[in-house]
Amino acid sequence: MPRPLSRLSRTNRSLRVAIATVALVATGATIAACSREPERSEAAFCAQVKDVRSLDETLHNGDTSKIAAELAKLRELQLVAPAEIEPEIALLLSFSEDYARTLGTVKDPDEALNQVSERRAQDVQPVVDAATAVARYAFDHCKITLGSEVPGTGTTVVGLDGTAPPPTGANGKPITTVKATH
Repeated sequence: MPRPLSRLSRTNRSLRVAIATVALVATGATIAACSREPERSEAAFCAQVKDVRSLDETLHNGDTSKIAAELAKLRELQLVAPAEIEPEIALLLSFSEDYARTLGTVKDPDEALNQVSERRAQDVQPVVDAATAVARYAFDHCKITLGSEVPGTGTTVVGLDGTAPPPTGANGKPITTVKATH
């Protein structure tokens, strides 16, 4: 017949159970805190999209270390992008990652793009459409121009396309102007 537990033994057992419970709760809270995804919102997107404005230029230049940094920023943008624009960013990211991998072996940016475009021919127009949608979203929701063209207007922002520095007013601050690209 088992011996009855003494009062001290019952207290120690209760303490062990309490400590184990606290440890499990703390572990669960830590895991939950660490696994939280960033908040998806327009404000978070607008704050993050500024970091990917030079993605096109970086991809075109073919510098793999700079491309890796830009892709990391694009991944961060995807994490905070509102659900309505996230699929387009995912497609851009997938295509850009494929391009970066190909560039790692081919070295010539044009040849790498040709190979990726041939391999993913069915994605070429959707990628172009996705890039247009992201640029339009950034412009409409954040008043940020990605690249040098104002989405849907057929105009180029002076100074961003390399044709001329932005003009300044009497106060020395840049004046935003646009010129037709046609």
